[in-house]
Amino acid sequence: MPSTYPRFSSSSILEILRRETRTEHAAIEKCIPLLEGSPTLNDYRRYLERNFGFYQPFESSLLEKMNQEGIMADDLSEWNRDRRKVPIILSDFDRIGASTEGLEQCQVLPEIETRPQLLGCLYVMEGSTLGGQILARHLRATCPEYDACYPESTPSFLIPYGLKTDEMWARFRERLSKVTSAADLSALVGSAKKTFALMSLWLRARSS
Repeated sequence: MPSTYPRFSSSSILEILRRETRTEHAAIEKCIPLLEGSPTLNDYRRYLERNFGFYQPFESSLLEKMNQEGIMADDLSEWNRDRRKVPIILSDFDRIGASTEGLEQCQVLPEIETRPQLLGCLYVMEGSTLGGQILARHLRATCPEYDACYPESTPSFLIPYGLKTDEMWARFRERLSKVTSAADLSALVGSAKKTFALMSLWLRARSS
């Protein structure tokens, strides 16, 4: 079997990713309580705190890698310019009167040494912005405090790109389409599965 194929389409790569990570995706959804009943602004604050504890060390590790020359340079540059989530979480904290003081940070992070590993992690992070639209609509409909803090289309951790969510997802899909070998695709899927698993473990342990 040849190790390199003609350029994969982003649609075929996404189909494989969705199929191969279905179990892990279902597990992490069980760690998101905001879709249950009528969540409060306090519930959203706790959700932000748990996510900050994962994203802060994760994004710090990526920022350190930006100082290293390599094949991830272009992807990391675009991520740093347009896709970081910690700044929007901090903005959320300011908006709802919360603080990062005393928040625990995750010590077990996804391994990122190659471009497929990076894209596998980012598949999880960027995919969450699609589901975040559903969470934001539910909060807006059931939590008057959230609705007051976040008028329609106001950027937040749930919808960090505001009205540009679909555009940003399309741009990420284009990056996925540059994966051209079976080995890289396998590494991409493995990284996504591992990222889902680590995030689930972190969120589940702090869900009480």
